[in-house]
Amino acid sequence: MPPDAPHPLNDPLPSQDATAQAPDAKAEAMRFVLAQKEKQKKPHGLFARVSRRAILIALAISAMALPVQSDEMTPQPPAPAPVVQMIGQVQTVAQLEADFGRTPMGRELLQFMHSKGITIVYEPNQPTTFAAFQPDLNRIIVRPELGREEQVIYLAHELRHSWQQHELHYAGMESRQLSPEQRFTLRRFLEADARAFSSYFTADRHERLGMNDVNFGTAQKERAIVTLLRREFSSADGLTPAEYRVLGMQNAFGFLSGYNPRHFGLVTSRVTRFGERVEAADNAGHGRSYRRIAENLDRLRREYNNAPSAHEFEVYLRHFGGTSLDLKAPTSLQDPAVTFQILTHDYPRHVNNDRTGAGAQEIDKTLAPLTTQYNAQSRRIDEMQARNNAAITQQRLNTARIIARLAGRLP
Repeated sequence: MPPDAPHPLNDPLPSQDATAQAPDAKAEAMRFVLAQKEKQKKPHGLFARVSRRAILIALAISAMALPVQSDEMTPQPPAPAPVVQMIGQVQTVAQLEADFGRTPMGRELLQFMHSKGITIVYEPNQPTTFAAFQPDLNRIIVRPELGREEQVIYLAHELRHSWQQHELHYAGMESRQLSPEQRFTLRRFLEADARAFSSYFTADRHERLGMNDVNFGTAQKERAIVTLLRREFSSADGLTPAEYRVLGMQNAFGFLSGYNPRHFGLVTSRVTRFGERVEAADNAGHGRSYRRIAENLDRLRREYNNAPSAHEFEVYLRHFGGTSLDLKAPTSLQDPAVTFQILTHDYPRHVNNDRTGAGAQEIDKTLAPLTTQYNAQSRRIDEMQARNNAAITQQRLNTARIIARLAGRLP
């Protein structure tokens, strides 16, 4: 969910047919040849027939050699303009899906979306986001006022988030009592992976459809990554996993500083709420129901201990950084060159073009007191459990004395 604010676009809107289906070069060539044939007056004689055939073959070869453009169709007679025209935009969900269906990777994404029952809805004038995946509703919302390429790239971004949920079950991971470091890191990986993946999808789409000088509108950070990735497509070795990791993932991490308030806010709220529950556990039953307090504290201790180990968290993070929807496919982050330190510390703090390290230091500075508070909560649970256990023991002793006294009075 990109944090930037939108600005007006100027790209003209292609026709509905152009949006729905890429022109087939061979079919367009034959239509072009037939059109020329109808225009010509029929010649006579052997020489005329041979000349006509040579002209038609040349026209067909020329037409088939033209690149397939996403925003252009074979010239057609002018049609009446529609009553409603949203400049540079896709106007229906069907058109948006049709744009995806123009490439193999886009069709794979659509197949995944339909197999998981994910729906797309337009919601105009969203105040905080251009598009969003809502896991509780299993749907993706898109702002219809965005330009065509913005809708495509942001939908790819949110479809990657839906893949993260359906295949990696990130909501289940986030529901655990993660440490502040883990929670911040997970959020960084969720966003970096979605941004890099949507950029890769877009680079592949533009390359296959011969799209150049595309208006990305608000998606300027993605545009930078798309440009770098697309250059590697034509290199001697193509785009390697290591190059995708550097050009795609690292740059995506570097572009996440705008998410800092949101990510820090999430970490802070979770630490604060857990601390409030710890303190509230001591007040159960007005401080006298020691067994109930013990149950509450035991529950909180289990939650706290449910945070993933360092190894489990590392394995989980390495599932990000891929260009495939196949969970079994190796990712760029599974390279041994990506050490534990790089994976769990350096990447989440990566700030693009920050040679001073000020951005990373600011992250450390913000996370440090939250980590201190988080660790103190564990000690607080131990202290409360010790005090409550002592109270339970004392309560048992008092009960035993009372019983002894009563027993002494009996005949």
